[in-house]
Amino acid sequence: MKYLLGFFIVIVIFGFYIVQNNISHKKLDIKNIQTLCNNIDFFYKKDDLNSIVNLLHSRLQISKSNIRISEEGVFIKTKEFFVEEEGLFFSFTTPQNNINGDPSFYHINGCVSSYIIKG
Repeated sequence: MKYLLGFFIVIVIFGFYIVQNNISHKKLDIKNIQTLCNNIDFFYKKDDLNSIVNLLHSRLQISKSNIRISEEGVFIKTKEFFVEEEGLFFSFTTPQNNINGDPSFYHINGCVSSYIIKG
């Protein structure tokens, strides 16, 4: 019984973690995507990566620890399960659309793609 209760608590905490990282679709309508892409491009050209993190943190209301910047663009982790990860990718150059890779990308609009890493 003690183990069952412990397992239940872990599931509840993990479920809360997933829910708190979800980004509302209301925050990512077409107008917001275009604005975010333009702002990210502006800061990227100025080599101001901290401003990109602050912008995404404030606009999407997501933890800064879920924002990762690479040479290709910005990854925003929205879901995580063991080694699998899902999220949004804001490309610095060409929007990504590669559904058979790891990570797999699916272009949404503008510079934004969704991604899945299978691990």
